[in-house]
Amino acid sequence: AGIPVRIPASTDGPTLGSAILAAHGAGYFATIDEGIAAMVKPGRVIEPNPKAVQAYEEIYARYLALYPALSGALAR
Repeated sequence: AGIPVRIPASTDGPTLGSAILAAHGAGYFATIDEGIAAMVKPGRVIEPNPKAVQAYEEIYARYLALYPALSGALAR
């Protein structure tokens, strides 16, 4: 996409998500969004690789050009 991506600090998303839902269910947070704001911590940022972005943009342009011609065959 050519934009920076921030990776969450926790590498165990399902467990953290379960903990957030449990905390909300137990009444620690009024909303799930409040639990997310309190419990999800931002981690490192991955910057886009300009060469990779350019390569994918070229491939995507070819895909966009071919898709109308192939859409009928892909629907089967």
